[in-house]
Amino acid sequence: MNPEVKGSIRHLLTLLGGVLVARGWFDAEGLEQAINLVEVFGGAAISLGSLIWSIKAKRAASVEAEQIATKVKVAARVKAQSVP
Repeated sequence: MNPEVKGSIRHLLTLLGGVLVARGWFDAEGLEQAINLVEVFGGAAISLGSLIWSIKAKRAASVEAEQIATKVKVAARVKAQSVP
């Protein structure tokens, strides 16, 4: 993620935090705890998502490699049968 996007997200979260504190929904300590929870669960979600993405990509590559290997074997058999 580029620095501009990170900075924009950080500013939006600061604005949201200010609104929540101003409305009395959170005090400063409660807001800090909420931010920590978001960081922990957000990090876990990103890690889990990247793990799932990696597994799917490797499975797709494996299936593609098997298909290519099968085509090569079939072509080799056809060629071997056509040679007298």
